[in-house]
Amino acid sequence: MKMPILIPLFLFALATASAQTTAVVSPAPSKPLTIATTPFGMDQKVTLGNLDKSGKATVDLEMDFSKIPETVKKDYWITIAELFGFCDNFQELFSNEKELEALETGPLFLFADEEIAGFITLVSDPAMCKWVNDPGYGDAVPGSYFELVYVGRNFDFKGSCVQTTNLEDGNLETSYEIGVDLGAGFNFIEYKVESVHAGSEEMAASPKRVVVSSHSEIPENALWMAYYY
Repeated sequence: MKMPILIPLFLFALATASAQTTAVVSPAPSKPLTIATTPFGMDQKVTLGNLDKSGKATVDLEMDFSKIPETVKKDYWITIAELFGFCDNFQELFSNEKELEALETGPLFLFADEEIAGFITLVSDPAMCKWVNDPGYGDAVPGSYFELVYVGRNFDFKGSCVQTTNLEDGNLETSYEIGVDLGAGFNFIEYKVESVHAGSEEMAASPKRVVVSSHSEIPENALWMAYYY
């Protein structure tokens, strides 16, 4: 998550039957590309769908992990607590869910054969992209960004927490209000930045208050921003 040259956005189309969704990409690529994610590393990429030369993308969230060796899977599974590891007290907050497995799918990459040809960032406002793609240098702005995650079974949680960043001249706190209802399988988590800490010459602006929610399908307010290499 948290690449360079911005190009215009992914414009959403309507969801098809089952878990398949189509999207229109602008500008269209010069050649067909594969959309994939790499939750088990680059050597074990998982295909999500395809992007054709007209700019139409077809995505299926029913990802198949059956071809991933168990020896590889075990190195990438995390707990639900680690999924919300931005909270200072994440272990305490989710102490009753130590056995619930989760998975961060990572960026949505574009591949040409076996070569990375670009990636996609999901945001509610293109102005967020610089920060989402490079939080150390880009300034955070109000708006939402989205991450695709996997959970082993249904899980819902409502609560709040604080993330503390230690700085030379004191601590910087980000408050999170969490209200998620995750179904077994794949979900999108939305992080809505409601306010930001002002930046300076030494430090980029960063989130001050964030509301965290979930979506079982691709969120209607998500713009798919494509970056090509």
